[in-house]
Amino acid sequence: MKHFSPRITPTQNLAWIGLSIALVTAFALLSTFVPISSFFVVLLLPVLTALTAYYLKPSYLPLYGIAGTLVIISATCYQLTSTLFFILPAFWSGLLFGFCLAKNFPSVWLIFLTSCLSLGLNALSIPLLHLIYGIEVLDTVTALLPWENHETIKRLLPAFLMVEGFIESGISFFLIFGILGRWEEIERKNVGISIGIGLGLGFSCLAFGVAFLSPTWGYLIAMWAIYFSVVSLMVLFSPNSWWVYLILGLLLLLSFYLSAAFYAFLPKEVAPLLFLSFFASLSLSEGISVLSLKHRERKTKA
Repeated sequence: MKHFSPRITPTQNLAWIGLSIALVTAFALLSTFVPISSFFVVLLLPVLTALTAYYLKPSYLPLYGIAGTLVIISATCYQLTSTLFFILPAFWSGLLFGFCLAKNFPSVWLIFLTSCLSLGLNALSIPLLHLIYGIEVLDTVTALLPWENHETIKRLLPAFLMVEGFIESGISFFLIFGILGRWEEIERKNVGISIGIGLGLGFSCLAFGVAFLSPTWGYLIAMWAIYFSVVSLMVLFSPNSWWVYLILGLLLLLSFYLSAAFYAFLPKEVAPLLFLSFFASLSLSEGISVLSLKHRERKTKA
């Protein structure tokens, strides 16, 4: 596909930037005229900006990011609500995705970093919307939902936005790797899996401890723990020894027992985080699996 190739000359880079910004602006305008389209736009927009960033020379990325942001804001200045909360986070997370992909970041970190950037920009847009329009985003969101416990919804909203970021980045990941035909790299590049396993276990413990001080941060960190535990599951699909799966089963049973035993003794804001014991069990088993596989490789080489 001739259009999907690295841009070499200044003219090619500038033309690529201009075409991408025009398409991004069209998406932004669509989201202002048809508000419900914002939910679909944010799934496709990161793919467009990631492909643009991937094929641009790195020196042109700041120009693309700044020019794109200014054009989008200028085109939608009459209604910036969806632009600030949906379009710009999708635009910049896609740009970061393309940059990290060009630098051959492991897939585990591609999704995590872009999701965190999206969440950070969402958080930044909340005070901006309040400053510009006087809109309290948290109150608006809770009013739209059927549940009456608004404080709980506000507490969990960052965690929900984190999950949304993971979904957006995951869709971008599969679409972009499909377009570029780079699926073999997922199997070849397991760099970061071992670190991910450690982070899954570490974040599980951290989330539980932090929740006593700030339930909002506790549930947010819990999403990070779940992410790293789940994406590291591929290790357990390797040809492991039978005792690895026995340990996994025993740890899972223990996690269910401990959750049931301690649930009633914990504050109601913290108790639901006992479900992290399940994912901590996965991380522990994944770590044992990695050590077992490395030991087997050393024995084979010897």
